[in-house]
Amino acid sequence: MDIYQTKIFSRQLDRLEKSDKKGASASRQAGKIIASLRHRNDVFQEFRYKQTKHGEHRFDNVIKYDLGSGYRLITVWEEECVLLAYVGSHDDCHMWLENNKNTSLDKSSFRISCTLIPPSPPCKDQTSEIPSAPSTKEDPYEEELLQRIDDKTLRSIFRGLCRNT
Repeated sequence: MDIYQTKIFSRQLDRLEKSDKKGASASRQAGKIIASLRHRNDVFQEFRYKQTKHGEHRFDNVIKYDLGSGYRLITVWEEECVLLAYVGSHDDCHMWLENNKNTSLDKSSFRISCTLIPPSPPCKDQTSEIPSAPSTKEDPYEEELLQRIDDKTLRSIFRGLCRNT
C-alpha cells in the first residue's frame, strides 16, 4: 500500500503539535494512525482507531478519524493507496471537505500533487510499537463495530483464547 500526503499536511501536523495541550494530543493520535498505516501489517486498523460516528458522506472513499478534543484526520482511500489529506479542527476539516467536494480524489491525482511517504522498515514485533486508542464504555462507535464484526474475525483476533469448535 502506498501512502501519500498533501503538500501542506506535515505543516498542519506540526502546527497542531505546537498549538496547545489538546492539539498536541490530537497530533500524537494522528501520528499513531499514520504509523499504523506505514507498518502495513495492521489488518484490524479500522477497529483500532476511532472513526467519526457518522462517517463521511460527501465522498465514497474518505475515512475521517476522530483524534479527540474536536480534531479530525481525513484520509482518502483508493485501491492500494492512502492519501493523508487534512488534519485539523472539526470545522477546518468540514471546510476542507466542502471546498474539495467537486475535486477528483483518486490515485492519479495523489501521484501528481502529493508526496509519497516511504514505508517503515519491518520489525519483528510491530504490534507492540503501535499503541491502541483508549477504550470508552458505552460508546456508540464501539457498539456499531461490534454489530458489524463477525465470528470469524473475532476468532482471528482472539485466536489464543478460543478452542477449536
